Amino acid sequence: MKKKYNISLFGSGETIDGLKKSFNLNKNFELTHTVPDPSVDEVGFNKNFDSFKKSKKPDICLVSNYGKRIEYFDDDSLWLNIHAGLLPSYRGFSSNSWAILNNENEIGYTIHSIEYELDAGPIFYQKTFTIDKNIQYQSIRPQIINHIISKTPETCEKILKNKLIPTTQDESRARYCGKLKPEDGHIYDFSISSRHLYNIFRIFAKPLGTGIFYVKNAEKYEIENILLPKYHIEYKGIEGMVVNKTNNVHWIKSKDSVVGVVFSSLNKNIGSRF
Repeated sequence: MKKKYNISLFGSGETIDGLKKSFNLNKNFELTHTVPDPSVDEVGFNKNFDSFKKSKKPDICLVSNYGKRIEYFDDDSLWLNIHAGLLPSYRGFSSNSWAILNNENEIGYTIHSIEYELDAGPIFYQKTFTIDKNIQYQSIRPQIINHIISKTPETCEKILKNKLIPTTQDESRARYCGKLKPEDGHIYDFSISSRHLYNIFRIFAKPLGTGIFYVKNAEKYEIENILLPKYHIEYKGIEGMVVNKTNNVHWIKSKDSVVGVVFSSLNKNIGSRF
């Protein structure tokens, strides 16, 4: 009879929910425990982690969307982490969002073994998605999550059968990302490049993002859309000045050019300043 592997999942959120279904439908795995992130479900964590500790250790422990460092991994099981970013360049939090902010044209996810240093273990598998520099993160994120959910059981089986050999991360390329907060989608002035303003919109745009806002004198004005000019225009002028208006689009002088901004409830005349 073919061996059935035991697996425990650690984490919370839609990726873990999808992985639970995916592993339960896979005849080669038996899902023994699902341990939620304690910062999301402390009661569930205490209950399920206590059961996990008392049980026979599974063949594999798989971590995803877990908000703190795993301190209790050991050699009794193979501990793997699904990192939403391309290692080693984007370790830490909000990695794919930081890649977009940095104007990268590739994002993705990495499956690697867990070590004490955050996101530093050898890489077993990495999936790269090439993205257009005008696409919003919310447009590609579901595709990444669906790939993780559908492909990870097969990937884990290959790892357990030694069909995927891990590669050591190049520490010279390693850099860590700090967690982005909703306030990072606030714009206080327009003295930054048009592309960077647009990239902020790409990761914070609703409905999946927390929104992007212009903030002035403690008042917040929601931005519904940000547009780049068809051609990069080197525009001379005072940063933050409305240089033109087309329908509901304010064309505002940025650090290097102009950027089109659509506000939900703010209307200014040509020549006005932000």
